[in-house]
Amino acid sequence: MGIYMRLDIIPEYINPDEWKEVYLESLQLLKAYPFVRLIEESVNGIPRLIYCNNPEENLDDEYQRHWRVSGDSETKKTGETFDLYYDLNRYLRSTNSVNAMDKDIIFEKLKEENAVRTAFDSKTQGHDYHTYILAIAMLIESRFPYAAVVGGDFDILQAEIAKKWANNILAKPIDIPVRVDAEKLVQRLSIQLSGVEAIEAFNNLYLPGHDNARMHQVIVDEYGIGPIKKWFTQQLLGYNSPCQLGAISLFIEWLNTTQDFAGLCEIICGMENNNEQIFGTIEFIKAICSTWVLIPPEWYKFMNVLKYPQGVTLSIAGQFGGIFLDMYFSGRHIEFYMSREKIVEVLIRYFDVCPEVIEQIINERVEEIKQALSGLREKLSPIFESLEIEEDIIDDEELYLYYSKETVLPDNKKIYLTALARKLENTLNESKNVIAVELLADMHKGIEIMAYSHGIALTEEAWNRIDHEQNEDVLKLLFSFLVISSDSKSFYNLRKAVLENNLLCHKISELIKDRELVKKAEE
Repeated sequence: MGIYMRLDIIPEYINPDEWKEVYLESLQLLKAYPFVRLIEESVNGIPRLIYCNNPEENLDDEYQRHWRVSGDSETKKTGETFDLYYDLNRYLRSTNSVNAMDKDIIFEKLKEENAVRTAFDSKTQGHDYHTYILAIAMLIESRFPYAAVVGGDFDILQAEIAKKWANNILAKPIDIPVRVDAEKLVQRLSIQLSGVEAIEAFNNLYLPGHDNARMHQVIVDEYGIGPIKKWFTQQLLGYNSPCQLGAISLFIEWLNTTQDFAGLCEIICGMENNNEQIFGTIEFIKAICSTWVLIPPEWYKFMNVLKYPQGVTLSIAGQFGGIFLDMYFSGRHIEFYMSREKIVEVLIRYFDVCPEVIEQIINERVEEIKQALSGLREKLSPIFESLEIEEDIIDDEELYLYYSKETVLPDNKKIYLTALARKLENTLNESKNVIAVELLADMHKGIEIMAYSHGIALTEEAWNRIDHEQNEDVLKLLFSFLVISSDSKSFYNLRKAVLENNLLCHKISELIKDRELVKKAEE
């Protein structure tokens, strides 16, 4: 699980000097956004982890020269590391020969054993720098369209945003990646593939997004219903029951692409083994209900609030939420509606089941869906209320990390912070930890040692503020957050915010001196 960005290349297809030129172009994009690189430095003999603002290293050694980034200093959010080398030889194999005859990386990626090398494939976790890493990857694909290809978690709308940003900086514009451009991908594949083989390749390479209706139309226009039907049937044969989630997803894709329910019934009837229909009729009817093709769209229109805004990068929470929704509400992806009467009419025409049985199955399943949607709507009511009063929904991590003079802390947050700070202070004062007691004598040193022991990296700005902090109460507060160990995600996020945000740290230091707040916190 995770939100990824990936860049694949075939170095043997790339001119080494041209690669160096594109590397230098990538530096223009790096300098236009506050990327940070994780480094380890020794200050007064004590190691510390720093997110520094200079992404490049080893500039004097062409073979070792590269840039490396893992987040940005503006949002103070970090993910995994991305790097790119100046010298193409870093990506070449030990042998000069390569068995890639297609001269197009998309065909190489379809092979089990291929000549593709991965330049980077890491998690941004959906943080803001995701879009800007995408722009850099798009730059490389644009300059080497048949030797590089971008992959990962993004769609064409996000690519458009990245393209617009990059093209305001670069002298030569960049293009949309082939894997989110349905028309371009179809054209590339048609050079060597056709029919079912081409559809299978398209399905393996294309990264779907918000404009799936357009993608469906491109497939129909290019390949026709015949090959699509054959490919679809082959995919269905991989399932034991039509009620499996994967099979239901295929039904939804078929209906969205063709809007042909009768054609779907015809396919199911034709799927036989020893003259017996592979999928049972009753189970198929239940599965069709699960596609929501016969559910009035107004029933689930409220779920639009759960959709990610167009062009916004998916987050980890959004990814998990999507998985949960797909397990129980996969019908939300349907883009085609057919009345219950017409559904029943078609089912009667193709299957040997009396209308009363069909109606009973549909009524029972539709009632289950109706109840499930009603329950979900009730759980979402706080979100609807927030939207009605235009209330900002912000989690604690961002509330604390981006705390400023304009931030109004709710009373319950003030009490929580006061209680926690007092608890940490008391725990520190009562600590039997000899090392902690010794480090209290030199809290600057103690903060450095404890931060390193926890593997905590801070931005250059944060370390600079801590180094120059003279307020002993503030230093003790920082130290107490580092001495205490906790696996709690909320504590981890708050500790990061306290260390990074000087205003928040000073605010908490003031709160614990407020007698009224302390009294409430103790209660």
